[in-house]
Amino acid sequence: MVPQIDLLKRLVLSKFPITIIQTEDCDGVIELFEQLSRTEHRGFFYWNPKLGIHQLAHPEDAIEDTKTPLQALQCIEQSQHFGHFLLNGDMCDSLHNDECEATIQRILQVPDKSFRKVFIIGKQPNIPNHLKSKVIVIRLSTQYSGQI
Repeated sequence: MVPQIDLLKRLVLSKFPITIIQTEDCDGVIELFEQLSRTEHRGFFYWNPKLGIHQLAHPEDAIEDTKTPLQALQCIEQSQHFGHFLLNGDMCDSLHNDECEATIQRILQVPDKSFRKVFIIGKQPNIPNHLKSKVIVIRLSTQYSGQI
């Protein structure tokens, strides 16, 4: 298994509800999640401002009224099923908004039994100070040299 996919698998299984993935290749990280979704059989969803939230494997089936960051976060909060939500790093500036901040706080308070995970993927996600101590931040390169 490619080391990056193994790392993503460990993050999916971790107890961290929110993970920030800093990368120069956002599309490459999304592709790694697509590869992982083929073997893990978990619900992976992707948010971007053009489509809103949709299943990673089925972008044509976007969830209605999830195009804005607040709508997307509210959808994640209200989700009653297993889900791994990949958010485009463009959302980070909106996390400084009071309503978005309150929604994120509620997502963080959800019991571990819900198995909802949020992954924010971007080059330099602008994470609000109030979140920095509550999330894990990793740097990920999609370039694999074959050496560790």
